[in-house]
Parts: sequence; C-alpha cells; structure tokens
Amino acid sequence: MAIDKSARNQLESQVTIILGTASKTGEPNLAPIALYWLRDENAIIIGDMYLRTAKDNILENPRAQVCFWDEANHKTFKFSGSVTYHTDGPEFDTAAEQFGLSGDTSDLKGVMVISLDQD
Repeated sequence: MAIDKSARNQLESQVTIILGTASKTGEPNLAPIALYWLRDENAIIIGDMYLRTAKDNILENPRAQVCFWDEANHKTFKFSGSVTYHTDGPEFDTAAEQFGLSGDTSDLKGVMVISLDQD
C-alpha cells in the first residue's frame, strides 16, 4: 500500500503524528510522535525514545496505525501496517542517522518500521 502524493506531502509537513497500537488483549494506546521518517511510499519509521507502552504492544501484537491531518482542508489521513522493531542493524543505523541521533550518547532505544498495507 503506497502513500499517495497528497498524503506524502502532508506527512512531510507534519510536526507530530499519532501512533496507534493495541495490546494482545485489545487495550488501545495512542502516542504523539515527533520522531518519524517516511522511508519510502510503503514504510514509515518511528523512533523510540520513550515509547514503552507502544513498544510492548507491537512486540505482542505487531500491527499499528498512524494518523495525521491537514487542518486547513479538514482532511485526515490514516495508514495501517505490520510493524517490526529494531535495536540495531541496518534499519536502526539508517534511521538513527536520518534522525541525527547516531552515536553512543543517543537516547534512541529502537525504531519501529511500519510496512503499510492498508489505509
């Protein structure tokens, strides 16, 4: 599922997006996210610095949804997908560099890669 140009432009201009996750029992959790990156039209990367509940949720239920909006035009965008969590390796290193958080002193604990498969 690719993010279209309109949604991509809006996402790239957002300061904060909302990350939605749920526990394996269905308990929902929403978190405001400022540390994110649209890797390509099929994946959003979320940086984990303080996302304990969201991390716990995706480790037991690896699905998530992101929501962001165009306030001026009263339009909301929602995208869902499967999630993988990385604390090292190429996904982590590339995201850390993109976020400007690479190095031993970074507070970046991990990254969530949301592979989009529905809107």
